[in-house]
Amino acid sequence: MLENTHLSPKNDSEGVFPESQGRLQRDAPDGTKITSFTQVFVRHGLLMLALAGLFVLFPTAFADLSLSLTGFFASPHYYGLAFLALWVFLIAYSQLSDKVVNRKQLTWIGYLLFISIAEEWIFRLALPNLLTGYLAPIYAVVMSNIIFAAIHFFTLRWRLIWVVFAFLGGLGLSRVMTHGDLLVVIWLHWIGTFLNTPFPPGLKQLKEKSAPLPRD
Repeated sequence: MLENTHLSPKNDSEGVFPESQGRLQRDAPDGTKITSFTQVFVRHGLLMLALAGLFVLFPTAFADLSLSLTGFFASPHYYGLAFLALWVFLIAYSQLSDKVVNRKQLTWIGYLLFISIAEEWIFRLALPNLLTGYLAPIYAVVMSNIIFAAIHFFTLRWRLIWVVFAFLGGLGLSRVMTHGDLLVVIWLHWIGTFLNTPFPPGLKQLKEKSAPLPRD
């Protein structure tokens, strides 16, 4: 008879598409999905890197950043401890969830931190501040989060429902940003993104493999 054998990613994971990330995506016209770390970085990460660098060039960028990091400058040791605690939590979560903790997984956690830094700098601070020169503050925030959500629709091919969730989540982060602490917003984004996509494309938490086994 055939019996399903469940294999942990620690034993057999490479090249298997993770369902938890596949659920976010709509199919491409040819039915394919984004199934590799490289695809995620090229399609989304590079754009965020370019936009983050572009907004740093604006005249008020460093003044805005400095103001948003006031808490860090006042108590850097507390922020350092909080950052370390978050790293430990994410690594422990990876291990306890039976996900492999190797270089690829640690790189993925670092990549999600990079995305959180870039996106919060762009869409919760730099872009809203830029748009307030043309729009009322509330409309600047809404427009920034519409752009934030729409980018995921095109780069990562998210389904519309997840784009809506991204927009609403962005509004929530914008609300937190009214307290003026960019690092706190980055950390919230980092944790939320990790819990939603805790392992990179190419890793699957559980794989079913059918193999013929002799009858008793």
